[in-house]
Amino acid sequence: MVVHGDIESVNLGTGERKRRVSGNGESILESLGIPGLRPVTAADLAEYERAMREEVVPEIIKAVARRERLAWESRFCFLG
Repeated sequence: MVVHGDIESVNLGTGERKRRVSGNGESILESLGIPGLRPVTAADLAEYERAMREEVVPEIIKAVARRERLAWESRFCFLG
């Protein structure tokens, strides 16, 4: 099985990686010409996962719980 990404393709059976390039020999990211755009490293991915696990997901859980509580409370509110 071969998996294709924006920068490279990986053969999951062998682990072989091939870098995909655009017509002028640059990687697809380099060809976009956006300053600071670079391939994702394992350290970047680890930091993203940590931030999601420790900061973002708990905030989402709190927001959902708050909405559920407000929905429950609104069921008992009578419009007069």
